Amino acid sequence: MTIVVPDNYHARRTLEENHITCIKQEQALRQDIRPLRIGILTTEEQSMVEQINLYRPLGMSIIQSLPVMIDAIHSRDEEIYDLLRADNLDGLVIVGSGLLEPSKDFRQKLDRKIIELRGTLPIMGLGYGALWMTELCGVGYQALEVSKIGVWEVTNQASDHPVSGESDDLFCCPQVRKLAPLNDLLEEKAAEGKFRILCRSQGEPLIWDTDNGQWLMHLGNPEYTSSQMLRFTCHQDQFVGPEKFDPDWPLNNWKTHRNDFFTHWLKHCYNHMNSISQTG
Repeated sequence: MTIVVPDNYHARRTLEENHITCIKQEQALRQDIRPLRIGILTTEEQSMVEQINLYRPLGMSIIQSLPVMIDAIHSRDEEIYDLLRADNLDGLVIVGSGLLEPSKDFRQKLDRKIIELRGTLPIMGLGYGALWMTELCGVGYQALEVSKIGVWEVTNQASDHPVSGESDDLFCCPQVRKLAPLNDLLEEKAAEGKFRILCRSQGEPLIWDTDNGQWLMHLGNPEYTSSQMLRFTCHQDQFVGPEKFDPDWPLNNWKTHRNDFFTHWLKHCYNHMNSISQTG
Protein backbone atom coordinates (compact mmCIF):
# COMPACT_ATOMS: atom_id res chain seq x y z
CA MET A 1 0.00 0.00 0.00
CA THR A 2 1.88 3.07 -1.23
CA ILE A 3 1.31 6.79 -1.49
CA VAL A 4 3.77 9.38 -2.75
CA VAL A 5 4.37 12.31 -0.36
CA PRO A 6 7.36 14.57 0.38
CA ASP A 7 9.67 13.74 3.30
CA ASN A 8 8.47 16.84 5.12
CA TYR A 9 4.73 16.17 4.63
CA HIS A 10 3.12 17.07 7.96
CA ALA A 11 1.12 13.84 8.30
CA ARG A 12 3.67 11.37 6.96
CA ARG A 13 4.22 9.74 10.35
CA THR A 14 0.47 9.44 10.94
CA LEU A 15 0.02 7.72 7.58
CA GLU A 16 2.87 5.31 8.30
CA GLU A 17 1.38 4.51 11.71
CA ASN A 18 -1.77 3.51 9.80
CA HIS A 19 0.27 1.01 7.73
CA ILE A 20 0.46 3.26 4.66
CA THR A 21 3.85 3.12 2.93
CA CYS A 22 5.07 6.62 2.06
CA ILE A 23 7.73 7.15 -0.60
CA LYS A 24 9.18 10.20 -2.32
CA GLN A 25 8.37 11.02 -5.93
CA GLU A 26 11.98 10.29 -6.92
CA GLN A 27 11.62 6.74 -5.58
CA ALA A 28 8.34 6.23 -7.43
CA LEU A 29 9.80 7.38 -10.72
CA ARG A 30 12.60 4.83 -10.42
CA GLN A 31 10.05 2.02 -10.21
CA ASP A 32 8.35 0.32 -13.15
CA ILE A 33 5.17 2.40 -13.02
CA ARG A 34 4.81 6.09 -12.37
CA PRO A 35 2.31 7.04 -9.67
CA LEU A 36 -1.15 8.12 -10.73
CA ARG A 37 -1.60 11.86 -10.32
CA ILE A 38 -4.91 12.20 -8.48
CA GLY A 39 -6.28 15.72 -8.12
CA ILE A 40 -8.19 16.46 -4.92
CA LEU A 41 -10.49 19.47 -5.19
CA THR A 42 -12.28 20.42 -1.96
CA THR A 43 -15.34 22.64 -1.91
CA GLU A 44 -14.72 23.91 1.64
CA GLU A 45 -11.90 24.53 4.10
CA GLN A 46 -10.22 21.23 4.95
CA SER A 47 -8.43 20.36 8.17
CA MET A 48 -5.28 18.24 8.36
CA VAL A 49 -7.37 15.35 9.72
CA GLU A 50 -9.77 15.51 6.77
CA GLN A 51 -6.86 15.51 4.33
CA ILE A 52 -5.35 12.45 6.01
CA ASN A 53 -8.71 10.71 5.77
CA LEU A 54 -8.59 11.10 1.98
CA TYR A 55 -4.98 9.98 1.79
CA ARG A 56 -5.62 6.84 3.84
CA PRO A 57 -7.90 5.00 1.36
CA LEU A 58 -5.75 6.17 -1.57
CA GLY A 59 -2.74 4.67 0.17
CA MET A 60 -4.50 1.35 0.80
CA SER A 61 -4.37 0.52 -2.90
CA ILE A 62 -1.45 -1.41 -4.39
CA ILE A 63 -1.49 1.21 -7.16
CA GLN A 64 0.75 4.14 -6.30
CA SER A 65 -0.89 7.54 -6.25
CA LEU A 66 0.46 11.07 -6.03
CA PRO A 67 -2.19 13.37 -4.51
CA VAL A 68 -2.36 16.80 -6.15
CA MET A 69 -4.13 19.15 -3.73
CA ILE A 70 -6.08 21.87 -5.54
CA ASP A 71 -6.83 24.77 -3.20
CA ALA A 72 -9.63 26.44 -5.10
CA ILE A 73 -10.50 28.63 -2.11
CA HIS A 74 -7.20 30.48 -1.65
CA SER A 75 -5.28 29.98 -4.91
CA ARG A 76 -5.32 32.34 -7.86
CA ASP A 77 -7.52 31.29 -10.79
CA GLU A 78 -4.57 30.68 -13.12
CA GLU A 79 -2.94 28.39 -10.53
CA ILE A 80 -6.14 26.37 -10.23
CA TYR A 81 -6.62 26.10 -13.99
CA ASP A 82 -3.01 25.04 -14.46
CA LEU A 83 -3.57 22.08 -12.12
CA LEU A 84 -6.98 21.19 -13.58
CA ARG A 85 -5.63 20.00 -16.91
CA ALA A 86 -6.31 16.60 -18.40
CA ASP A 87 -2.61 16.22 -19.26
CA ASN A 88 -1.67 16.94 -15.63
CA LEU A 89 -4.01 14.45 -13.91
CA ASP A 90 -4.98 10.79 -14.16
CA GLY A 91 -8.09 11.25 -12.04
CA LEU A 92 -9.92 13.89 -10.01
CA VAL A 93 -11.79 13.69 -6.69
CA ILE A 94 -14.22 16.52 -5.88
CA VAL A 95 -15.12 16.35 -2.20
CA GLY A 96 -17.08 18.31 0.39
CA SER A 97 -19.73 17.74 3.00
CA GLY A 98 -23.29 18.30 1.94
CA LEU A 99 -23.71 20.77 4.81
CA LEU A 100 -21.89 23.68 3.18
CA GLU A 101 -22.72 25.02 -0.26
CA PRO A 102 -19.82 26.86 -1.90
CA SER A 103 -20.22 30.45 -3.01
CA LYS A 104 -21.48 31.39 -6.46
CA ASP A 105 -18.06 32.83 -7.29
CA PHE A 106 -16.45 29.48 -6.45
CA ARG A 107 -18.81 27.63 -8.76
CA GLN A 108 -18.64 30.18 -11.57
CA LYS A 109 -14.87 30.01 -11.86
CA LEU A 110 -14.82 26.20 -11.82
CA ASP A 111 -17.97 24.99 -13.60
CA ARG A 112 -16.58 25.50 -17.08
CA LYS A 113 -13.26 23.89 -16.20
CA ILE A 114 -14.92 20.77 -14.75
CA ILE A 115 -17.13 20.46 -17.84
CA GLU A 116 -14.04 20.70 -20.05
CA LEU A 117 -12.55 17.71 -18.21
CA ARG A 118 -15.64 15.59 -18.84
CA GLY A 119 -14.73 12.56 -20.89
CA THR A 120 -10.98 13.18 -20.63
CA LEU A 121 -10.28 11.50 -17.28
CA PRO A 122 -12.18 9.72 -14.48
CA ILE A 123 -13.80 12.11 -12.00
CA MET A 124 -15.36 11.07 -8.69
CA GLY A 125 -17.59 13.31 -6.57
CA LEU A 126 -18.12 12.70 -2.85
CA GLY A 127 -20.77 14.49 -0.78
CA TYR A 128 -21.30 17.94 -2.26
CA GLY A 129 -18.97 16.95 -5.10
CA ALA A 130 -21.60 14.44 -6.26
CA LEU A 131 -24.34 17.09 -6.20
CA TRP A 132 -22.16 19.51 -8.15
CA MET A 133 -21.30 17.00 -10.86
CA THR A 134 -24.93 15.89 -11.12
CA GLU A 135 -26.08 19.48 -11.54
CA LEU A 136 -23.56 19.95 -14.35
CA CYS A 137 -25.27 16.96 -16.01
CA GLY A 138 -28.68 18.63 -15.82
CA VAL A 139 -30.12 17.50 -12.47
CA GLY A 140 -30.15 20.11 -9.71
CA TYR A 141 -30.46 19.80 -5.95
CA GLN A 142 -32.51 21.23 -3.11
CA ALA A 143 -32.26 21.84 0.62
CA LEU A 144 -33.65 19.27 3.05
CA GLU A 145 -35.96 20.47 5.80
CA VAL A 146 -33.74 18.73 8.35
CA SER A 147 -30.06 17.86 7.92
CA LYS A 148 -29.24 14.18 7.45
CA ILE A 149 -26.31 13.10 9.62
CA GLY A 150 -25.62 9.46 10.36
CA VAL A 151 -24.83 6.07 8.91
CA TRP A 152 -27.35 4.14 6.85
CA GLU A 153 -27.49 0.79 5.11
CA VAL A 154 -26.91 0.85 1.37
CA THR A 155 -28.09 -1.69 -1.20
CA ASN A 156 -25.68 -2.42 -4.04
CA GLN A 157 -27.67 -3.06 -7.22
CA ALA A 158 -24.84 -3.07 -9.78
CA SER A 159 -22.52 -5.98 -9.00
CA ASP A 160 -21.02 -5.70 -12.50
CA HIS A 161 -19.78 -2.14 -12.01
CA PRO A 162 -15.96 -1.85 -12.02
CA VAL A 163 -15.90 0.41 -8.95
CA SER A 164 -18.99 0.02 -6.78
CA GLY A 165 -19.62 -3.57 -7.83
CA GLU A 166 -17.00 -4.90 -5.41
CA SER A 167 -18.80 -3.45 -2.38
CA ASP A 168 -20.98 -5.85 -0.40
CA ASP A 169 -24.57 -6.35 -1.53
CA LEU A 170 -25.56 -4.57 1.69
CA PHE A 171 -23.13 -2.18 3.37
CA CYS A 172 -23.12 0.92 5.56
CA CYS A 173 -22.01 4.42 4.65
CA PRO A 174 -22.02 7.84 6.39
CA GLN A 175 -24.09 10.71 5.08
CA VAL A 176 -23.59 14.29 6.27
CA ARG A 177 -25.73 16.71 4.30
CA LYS A 178 -28.57 19.20 4.22
CA LEU A 179 -28.85 19.01 0.44
CA ALA A 180 -30.32 16.35 -1.82
CA PRO A 181 -30.55 15.84 -5.59
CA LEU A 182 -33.90 16.23 -7.32
CA ASN A 183 -34.47 12.50 -7.06
CA ASP A 184 -37.55 12.35 -9.30
CA LEU A 185 -35.62 14.02 -12.11
CA LEU A 186 -32.57 11.85 -11.44
CA GLU A 187 -34.72 8.71 -11.68
CA GLU A 188 -36.30 10.02 -14.88
CA LYS A 189 -32.89 10.67 -16.45
CA ALA A 190 -31.74 7.22 -15.32
CA ALA A 191 -34.74 5.64 -17.04
CA GLU A 192 -33.66 7.46 -20.21
CA GLY A 193 -30.18 5.98 -19.87
CA LYS A 194 -28.43 9.25 -19.01
CA PHE A 195 -27.45 8.03 -15.55
CA ARG A 196 -27.03 4.61 -14.02
CA ILE A 197 -28.16 4.20 -10.41
CA LEU A 198 -25.62 1.92 -8.75
CA CYS A 199 -26.56 1.92 -5.06
CA ARG A 200 -29.53 3.04 -3.00
CA SER A 201 -30.05 4.02 0.62
CA GLN A 202 -33.58 4.02 2.04
CA GLY A 203 -34.83 3.59 -1.52
CA GLU A 204 -33.14 6.76 -2.79
CA PRO A 205 -30.08 6.95 -5.08
CA LEU A 206 -26.79 7.20 -3.20
CA ILE A 207 -24.23 6.27 -5.89
CA TRP A 208 -24.71 6.79 -9.62
CA ASP A 209 -22.61 7.37 -12.71
CA THR A 210 -22.67 8.56 -16.29
CA ASP A 211 -20.36 8.54 -19.32
CA ASN A 212 -19.64 4.81 -18.90
CA GLY A 213 -18.36 5.31 -15.39
CA GLN A 214 -16.08 8.25 -16.18
CA TRP A 215 -18.20 10.48 -13.93
CA LEU A 216 -18.91 8.68 -10.66
CA MET A 217 -21.06 10.35 -8.01
CA HIS A 218 -21.26 9.17 -4.37
CA LEU A 219 -23.62 11.23 -2.21
CA GLY A 220 -22.14 9.80 0.98
CA ASN A 221 -18.78 10.49 2.58
CA PRO A 222 -17.11 7.09 3.04
CA GLU A 223 -13.80 8.82 3.82
CA TYR A 224 -15.15 10.10 7.16
CA THR A 225 -14.00 8.39 10.36
CA SER A 226 -16.11 7.48 13.38
CA SER A 227 -14.58 10.39 15.33
CA GLN A 228 -15.62 12.81 12.57
CA MET A 229 -19.14 11.42 12.60
CA LEU A 230 -19.22 11.81 16.37
CA ARG A 231 -18.30 15.48 16.06
CA PHE A 232 -20.98 16.05 13.42
CA THR A 233 -23.66 14.49 15.62
CA CYS A 234 -22.50 16.51 18.65
CA HIS A 235 -22.41 19.88 16.88
CA GLN A 236 -25.80 19.73 15.17
CA ASP A 237 -28.92 20.56 17.16
CA GLN A 238 -31.43 18.89 14.85
CA PHE A 239 -30.87 16.20 12.27
CA VAL A 240 -32.20 12.92 10.92
CA GLY A 241 -30.11 10.00 12.15
CA PRO A 242 -27.80 8.59 13.28
CA GLU A 243 -29.38 5.18 12.45
CA LYS A 244 -26.45 2.69 12.16
CA PHE A 245 -24.15 4.89 14.26
CA ASP A 246 -24.27 5.01 18.06
CA PRO A 247 -22.61 8.16 19.49
CA ASP A 248 -22.20 6.34 22.80
CA TRP A 249 -20.33 3.53 21.04
CA PRO A 250 -18.95 5.10 17.84
CA LEU A 251 -17.85 2.15 15.73
CA ASN A 252 -16.74 2.39 12.10
CA ASN A 253 -18.79 -0.15 10.12
CA TRP A 254 -18.09 1.31 6.66
CA LYS A 255 -14.28 1.01 6.44
CA THR A 256 -14.36 -1.97 4.06
CA HIS A 257 -16.66 -0.13 1.65
CA ARG A 258 -14.39 2.92 1.79
CA ASN A 259 -11.25 0.95 1.00
CA ASP A 260 -12.88 -1.14 -1.75
CA PHE A 261 -14.43 1.92 -3.37
CA PHE A 262 -11.22 3.93 -3.53
CA THR A 263 -9.09 0.92 -4.51
CA HIS A 264 -11.28 0.03 -7.47
CA TRP A 265 -11.64 3.64 -8.54
CA LEU A 266 -7.83 3.94 -8.65
CA LYS A 267 -7.75 0.76 -10.73
CA HIS A 268 -10.30 2.38 -13.06
CA CYS A 269 -7.99 5.43 -13.36
CA TYR A 270 -5.04 3.14 -14.05
CA ASN A 271 -6.93 1.28 -16.79
CA HIS A 272 -7.98 4.59 -18.33
CA MET A 273 -4.37 5.83 -18.30
CA ASN A 274 -3.23 2.63 -20.00
CA SER A 275 -5.90 2.86 -22.69
CA ILE A 276 -4.89 6.46 -23.43
CA SER A 277 -1.19 5.59 -23.65
CA GLN A 278 -1.87 2.65 -25.98
CA THR A 279 -3.98 4.72 -28.37
CA GLY A 280 -1.85 7.85 -28.09
